[in-house]
Amino acid sequence: MAVYCFGFGDEWLKIGKAGPKSGPRFTSHHYNTSAPSTLAKSLIADSRMGSVADFRPERAGDWIRQRTHRVNLLLPSRRDGTLLALLEAFLHARFKPRYEGH
Repeated sequence: MAVYCFGFGDEWLKIGKAGPKSGPRFTSHHYNTSAPSTLAKSLIADSRMGSVADFRPERAGDWIRQRTHRVNLLLPSRRDGTLLALLEAFLHARFKPRYEGH
């Protein structure tokens, strides 16, 4: 299980969680638009990204890989999901990501 955080400069863009059976959510979903509530979709929909010189909507996944920093907080899968949810909620409250997600 993990909580993952995507940052750009001094701002956090997205903080999310992936349970023990959510491998694609952790490894690949945020780099494309094929799943609901991805970082790529949020960036494409954000008019502020038009002022970012090297951002191209059709290459959002590449931009995420090259221009953001990612922090992964891994938890043992034997723990229940409560700790995962609490950690994600704490990080949302503390860092106030631009794209909070649902």
